[in-house]
Amino acid sequence: MRQQATAWVIGHVATPVETHGDGNAQRTKFRVLINSRYFDRNSQTWVEREATGTEVTCWGELARNVAGSVHLGDPVIVHGRLEENRWVDREGAKRKSVQLIAELVAHDLNRGTAAFAKSAAAVARSGIGDLDTEASHADGLDHDGILDPRAEPVPAGAPF
Repeated sequence: MRQQATAWVIGHVATPVETHGDGNAQRTKFRVLINSRYFDRNSQTWVEREATGTEVTCWGELARNVAGSVHLGDPVIVHGRLEENRWVDREGAKRKSVQLIAELVAHDLNRGTAAFAKSAAAVARSGIGDLDTEASHADGLDHDGILDPRAEPVPAGAPF
């Protein structure tokens, strides 16, 4: 059995999303910066570590969906397999880099909100129409009682 190194990365998109090719050969690339900090007991303060970056590559349908959904600065969660690339540069020096081949990319909803729309391919595979296109109710809830993020805000009443 082939072993794979997988990783979860939580950070912010640090470069514009670049897309190349089409169909199943479509590839989307972007860089994610991961910021972390630790509590220094001596100074009793939080100390920022230097940001760590990783290159993320998406293929096929995931690449198309990421290209239409993810933007510079977005907080994201990415899961995938780590892959090392080796090459010789123009000066003859051996080089290597590690990239994350994404299997899942999501917005980090701890840091904001997002609206979801099924892709045409997902709708075709499911055999069910896109329920998101149905009319919303006046109270902002859709057909199954879940808040529609595109609905007009409903004024809040008294909290209790």
